[in-house]
Amino acid sequence: MEDVQIPSADAEVTAPPSLRLQREEGSLSVFFDGDWIWRAPQPALLALEQALAKGVSEVCCHAEGVKQWDSSLLALLLRVRRRCEEARIAFRTETLPPHLKGLLENVPEIHWPQEPPPEPAGLFRSAGLGAVKVIEGAYRALYFSGECAQALAKVCRHPKALRWPQCRMVMQECGPASLGIVGLISFLTGCILAWQGALQLRQFGAEIYVADLVGVALVREMGPIMVAIVLAGRIGAAFAAHLATMETSEEVDALRTWGFSPVQFLVLPRLVALTCMMPLLVLYADLLGIAGGMAVGVGVLGLAQSAFLSETWKALHLADLQVGLLKSVVFAAGVAGIGCATGLKAERSAEGVGTATTSAVVKSILFIIVVDAIFGACSRP
Repeated sequence: MEDVQIPSADAEVTAPPSLRLQREEGSLSVFFDGDWIWRAPQPALLALEQALAKGVSEVCCHAEGVKQWDSSLLALLLRVRRRCEEARIAFRTETLPPHLKGLLENVPEIHWPQEPPPEPAGLFRSAGLGAVKVIEGAYRALYFSGECAQALAKVCRHPKALRWPQCRMVMQECGPASLGIVGLISFLTGCILAWQGALQLRQFGAEIYVADLVGVALVREMGPIMVAIVLAGRIGAAFAAHLATMETSEEVDALRTWGFSPVQFLVLPRLVALTCMMPLLVLYADLLGIAGGMAVGVGVLGLAQSAFLSETWKALHLADLQVGLLKSVVFAAGVAGIGCATGLKAERSAEGVGTATTSAVVKSILFIIVVDAIFGACSRP
């Protein structure tokens, strides 16, 4: 067996290392020349990387021009072979010296596992898998709710445990920064309700009852629902995207490593901020919605402004306002919790961030509709 001569650390470089590329009919030949030792300046490999990415079917390496070499040449050959294995390119070593070829063969290659053929999904199997996913989702939701309740109880005992600066920042984003879009949508919703109601009530000469329709519908139903849907798309999606990005960059893992609870540190300030601001936004939306209905009633139907306000005051009761505010608190807790939970469970990739954001909005809107239906079923006719 031939001995391998590896230069020592103080070996002199008589010829700088270099490589040449030659491409013929899909085959790339790489010629190594000079002294490939670690003390010599290595040539740029950009041309080699670009050549491997241009539809090469095989790569042949030639080292006849190499005078002396050490592990730097071996590392480069391993890098080229790994790149060829990942791109499914044939890597030929027949032209290499026997001792260099033997060292390359001692490093195991990548063996790509064969994917099993997909099993046919029958009706019962699909139903079972769906039931398992529903049960797992319910368990995760219950577990996350328990963590939030535990963190909230800790804050009630020790108020300084809550990150109040971040909570105030989220309040600014949820409240004052959302006044414009919430006010516009609420005003237009009141106009639509008044106009559609007037089309039917005008047949009976009862246009004044438009005030009843607008006031009760906005305070009990449309006000909380519209505000919740707007914040689900604006704030819930932002919560999910922010926490999913932190999960991707391993910032959440860093918090756990330092002993901080992600629920206590990240989720609770957002949950408290949105729960505090949603009822105020609902009151603001109710007022602008009634103003929109009054604009249609006074400007289009010819009703007196005092008569419209008086009829609205008589139609509304304290119970209507309480139901609307209670819905807003439940909606706020659901939107914030769903957004944060979806972000913390996101996959660690750019695609995972987008999927988490979309999923948070869809789940939040579904939660709002289901909870409102439950409120409607439980309320007295």
